[in-house]
Amino acid sequence: MRSALIVDNFAPEAKPLRAVFDERFRKPRSTRGDRFVWDWWHVPGQYTHLRTPAWTYFPRALYQAFHRGLVAWGREVLGCHDISPPWLSCYVDGCRQELHGDLPHGPWAFVMSLTRWRGRRFSGGETVLVRDEVLDFWHDFASVRAVPRCSKTSFFARRSFTSTTSAFRSVSSMPAVPVRTVTSSARAQFPN
Repeated sequence: MRSALIVDNFAPEAKPLRAVFDERFRKPRSTRGDRFVWDWWHVPGQYTHLRTPAWTYFPRALYQAFHRGLVAWGREVLGCHDISPPWLSCYVDGCRQELHGDLPHGPWAFVMSLTRWRGRRFSGGETVLVRDEVLDFWHDFASVRAVPRCSKTSFFARRSFTSTTSAFRSVSSMPAVPVRTVTSSARAQFPN
């Protein structure tokens, strides 16, 4: 399997999910309570953006349909059991995510963009994926140098650099073999 997958038109719920976002911000002077759900997440050198739990932002039935489809795809295509709770992120001028690893979440990550890519009037918003060879820091490392040869203890490093908002959980929490954790990207296309 390739280490990065881009799936166009991934979810039929993409347009309705975007419509929920647009409706909430249609009237700029509105003081509806559901507009005040964003957390300013700033971790110097890692993240600067607005975020909110996706499962509470969208109507329950719409979100559950998207979630079920995403989990089913992850099981069928990636062999993963479930996903960690997804976040909805909003980036305005000056917001960004630096290269980082989503290691606790599992071997695959995803980005489902609700951006209308055609006709957009801004730059940025793309997900950066690091090539596999960049992640191979220890290509000549032999673990037998780190532990006595008679030891039956083995250590496996999980390593990754991604720019994502959530990740699939693997079926097992600790793989039995060394793995290279990288990003899977699901990107929806929004025609004007």
